[in-house]
Amino acid sequence: MNNPKLIKNGGEGTNVGKALRWLVKQGKAVSPELLELAGNITGIKQLSTLGDAIRGDKNLPEADKTILLQEMENDMVEMVEVTKRLGM
Repeated sequence: MNNPKLIKNGGEGTNVGKALRWLVKQGKAVSPELLELAGNITGIKQLSTLGDAIRGDKNLPEADKTILLQEMENDMVEMVEVTKRLGM
């Protein structure tokens, strides 16, 4: 997986993005659509879109979906808290 968009702008990336990369490193098949969506996360709306795609993915085992959705939820909470601190 040599995608230059793995972690954008030298940042840490999202929790769900890290979980997806971990699954790929474990040799699990992750659809390119999920990886693309994860690479384009800039806010809660994109996280929600990614969550819908994870839920609808027919190739991911339920256990992996559960992990990814929990990490996505953690990202959402973090984004909400950052937005509150910034007063947006």
